[in-house]
Amino acid sequence: LDGDYEEPVSKAEIGKWAIGGILIIFAVALLISFTSNFFTGVEDQNWQWGDNAANWLGGIGVLLVRNVMNYSFGLATFFLPIFLIVLAFKILKIGRIRLWKWFINCALLTIWFSVAGAMLQQFFFDDSHTVIVMGGMHGKYALDFLINKIGIVGAIFTIIISAIAYIGYLSGETINFIQRGLEA
Repeated sequence: LDGDYEEPVSKAEIGKWAIGGILIIFAVALLISFTSNFFTGVEDQNWQWGDNAANWLGGIGVLLVRNVMNYSFGLATFFLPIFLIVLAFKILKIGRIRLWKWFINCALLTIWFSVAGAMLQQFFFDDSHTVIVMGGMHGKYALDFLINKIGIVGAIFTIIISAIAYIGYLSGETINFIQRGLEA
């Protein structure tokens, strides 16, 4: 009889699972709406509330793309749902997660890809007909700041050097690779 008894789940545990579940659902919704923008963005470009939206999440998806993706970090915003899923896993105690490392990496990659995306869009794509805002407003303003302070060549070097520094941070092998390339 003693072996069949299960302890009741605490309210704190239920709360953790509720928060984790909400974070995962929101992250999946972000991923769906962001991905849909690649396929339905042209149709949703002039969408107004009350109209039928082509986004896979309907009008909510269009609003998520506009407000979360386009007005912030552009395509780099894909790192947000990734971090939200990792945060949910941490809350749910699934796996061994170093949350601060995930946060720092996602933040650095979001900022870098936002600025690099804005540069690509500014120099290689026509902004007037594009639906996908590669760098978002952050990337646009950060790139403008860099160009005003250190010029276009300085901005390009800053983006390249920061990418090499980050890759070097991830792997010491990067330094060896660069040294071998310079010796050749």
